[in-house]
Amino acid sequence: MNQITYKPICSVQVFHSYFENTLMRGLNFTPAGHFKEIIGQMGIVLKQTANGFQLFAPTDETVSSYLTQLNNTFGITAFDFDITVQDPLFYNYTDLPLDRMVSLSFSSADTQNETVGNQTILHPSLNEREDSNLLGKLHIAFDDILALATNDAPIPFVISFTVRATQWYYYFINTNSQPLDGLRIASDAGIQFSDPIDAVLPNGTKALLMTSNVLIPLSNYGKYRFDLLNNDKIIIKGLPTASPSQIGIDKSDGSQWATSSMYVYI
Repeated sequence: MNQITYKPICSVQVFHSYFENTLMRGLNFTPAGHFKEIIGQMGIVLKQTANGFQLFAPTDETVSSYLTQLNNTFGITAFDFDITVQDPLFYNYTDLPLDRMVSLSFSSADTQNETVGNQTILHPSLNEREDSNLLGKLHIAFDDILALATNDAPIPFVISFTVRATQWYYYFINTNSQPLDGLRIASDAGIQFSDPIDAVLPNGTKALLMTSNVLIPLSNYGKYRFDLLNNDKIIIKGLPTASPSQIGIDKSDGSQWATSSMYVYI
């Protein structure tokens, strides 16, 4: 039996600043369009990796020759993929529009792509979302693979997502009626919060509200630490941090931004 030789064509890695190591897991890339119809016939291997995939061709020829063969035989000029995401909170912790559902498209032919070293950073294009099951689409053209190829090495493409930043709202509920006339929030990152103001929760409970003066990026790890002080004495060490499971929207003067509310009992 002849041993099949597989040659790498290209790879895609996905990164997200929400995660400590920036590796974005949980995106699935599924062949779409004409590529979906012929991938099995041609024996092309799509290997999922921790944060993306690699594409391999069953050939001992050059990648250029193989892609030319694909084009001549099937009339295909690109590899197309549907992108789905497993984490339902992805849309909350990713910097996407707040007021509408969008899908993302990535193309190797986009003139706004950037080259960093030997990697091509794919520029995201926002589109109105038509299929609620799809995050977006990826289009990798043969011409771009050949143009970027160096010594027949696989072409590394990168998709990079930016984390959403929110204004943090801390609601402090004074359950013991203790005097709280010197409240402030201390941060190890120098992030400032407003002085406390009186607030009433939807259930009628009274609280003291303190809001961050800047938008703070969400994270899945303890990136920031906040302590609550009263008259310069720490009364709560390590306040709860924002979660992407609860995202609100605030508006003022025609602009809007995301908010994260935390409720703390003292």
